[in-house]
Amino acid sequence: GKSKVTVRHVLSHQAGLSNAMPENATLDILCNFTYMKQFMETSEPAHEPGTVTQYHYLTFAWICGGIIEEVTGVQYDVYLDKIISEGCGDSLELHTGGISEKIDSADLAVLSMEKRGRSKTTETLSEKGESDSTRDGQSKSRKAVLAKYQGREQLLNPSIFNMKKVRKSKIPSANMHASARALAKVFDSIICQRSSILSKEIVDLGRNGKLTQHSGVEGEALLVDAPSFGLGFQVHEFTMGFGMKARSIGHSGFGGSMAIAIPEKNLSIALVINQLSPKSPARSKLLQIIWDEFGLKAPSTIDT
Repeated sequence: GKSKVTVRHVLSHQAGLSNAMPENATLDILCNFTYMKQFMETSEPAHEPGTVTQYHYLTFAWICGGIIEEVTGVQYDVYLDKIISEGCGDSLELHTGGISEKIDSADLAVLSMEKRGRSKTTETLSEKGESDSTRDGQSKSRKAVLAKYQGREQLLNPSIFNMKKVRKSKIPSANMHASARALAKVFDSIICQRSSILSKEIVDLGRNGKLTQHSGVEGEALLVDAPSFGLGFQVHEFTMGFGMKARSIGHSGFGGSMAIAIPEKNLSIALVINQLSPKSPARSKLLQIIWDEFGLKAPSTIDT
């Protein structure tokens, strides 16, 4: 049962809660952090904790956010904002708990999904710059797109994240807003030890300890040639000069965005993409330029 789940199990995606979702969940329920946190607390693992590794692509941060709040007594986003600002400053373009009213929606990128083999994109649910004359039509369009998705699948539709109520919500696994500059700065502060976010000992433990490999489930298409998991990080093994190896810390989203750091090279990279594509030629070329410049050979777990 849940009593056997440890923090290590959670961080290495072995808690058995990757598919724990309310039955017939509505979008409003999925956007309710308190409800989802409590749901995670009462859910039973699908397998013996520690025996199977399955990527907790949505549930991970509801669980971790709950742990942070129980241990610190502070809302997870307030806690994270505090320790991140200590090392990176207060003006960081990064929002861990949803977008505030102070942010103009016109300053936010619109997400879309690239269709394979086509230059066109799928439907988008954008609320930027709506006028009274177009709002009714926009509303009907949104409802048509939403009708195609049910339960947790609603959050697998990138267009959902263009909606104002979703942008404002606390969905920490999928709804952090940040610029590439901000993400790279956070990772740089970690590996160069300019902040108290994570100590060098914790970083090394997270990337150099026991790694777990995603087990996958029948019919799953989210992860192909997936990286291993350390403690809270995806871990990739790069080859440096003279065949020396270095493990990175970071994470890659299924749409192509990524943040990654290689301590041995004092290198932090962030790439954010709003036209989501797992096979972006531009992304591949940009990453290859970086690997070549720093004398790195990327593993197959990073598609370049």
